[in-house]
Amino acid sequence: TLEPIMDQAKPRFAPDYSYIFDVNKENTYDLFSVQFASGNQGLGSSLAGYVTEGSGGVMIPAGIPRNDNLQGQDFRVDTLLVNEMKKLGDKRLETSVTEGYWDTTEHGFTPEDSAKHYKERCMMIKYLVKDNTNKTIKAWNDYPLNFPILRPADAYLLYAEALINNNKASQAKEWIDAIRQRADLSPLDHVPTMDDVMDERRYEFIGEGKRYFDLVRMGKDTFVSTLKNFSDHYEHVTKMGANNPSEKDLLLPIPLTVMNIQASWTNNPGY
Repeated sequence: TLEPIMDQAKPRFAPDYSYIFDVNKENTYDLFSVQFASGNQGLGSSLAGYVTEGSGGVMIPAGIPRNDNLQGQDFRVDTLLVNEMKKLGDKRLETSVTEGYWDTTEHGFTPEDSAKHYKERCMMIKYLVKDNTNKTIKAWNDYPLNFPILRPADAYLLYAEALINNNKASQAKEWIDAIRQRADLSPLDHVPTMDDVMDERRYEFIGEGKRYFDLVRMGKDTFVSTLKNFSDHYEHVTKMGANNPSEKDLLLPIPLTVMNIQASWTNNPGY
């Protein structure tokens, strides 16, 4: 399915990762995206409010009208992933995540005072317009930046995945390497594996809502073990009283209305 369109996807593959999330380059480097426009027309995105921190006058970083009625939901990013990308020198990190920000309060120059006003938090910034002179943004829910649903990198990595699963792994290297080289990573020195594809998808699509579905596609064992390792690291069960990830988390329940019609069906595990 993908093979006939790959040559058409190449011209829309952004030469720089930051271009994908540049409001001035919209509809150039994606295949399908949800469209937004600012200017108090009722066409703006509210996503900026969900990825920023708190309320009461502080949003991060530049590019947010500071006098908005803020609705920040504090979208944190996994520190393990951030450290992993830093170690690799992955260029995508600087576009995607900030590790901290200054609040809006005037501060002095002592280390103690600086510490008081600098918030160390790994937070999503790829969806923020990093230009605080932008006068078209009228409110926290009036953001102009489009949201990508499908972009060439997704086609590249889905194609690589399909090639690997069809015993053509050596052909997948071209597509994975193109993404790695844009991120300032060296080409693979081996025939690609599914682990390579999944790693690139983690870095490439951070915060784009694809990780859960990638893990589901990898099957029950990988899904449960990956979530459990993550949960154990952050002590979700022992410190926060959460449940251990299980097969139940793979699927939602089949609705009762459907189960009443299909009386012979068994519901999904855990329901």
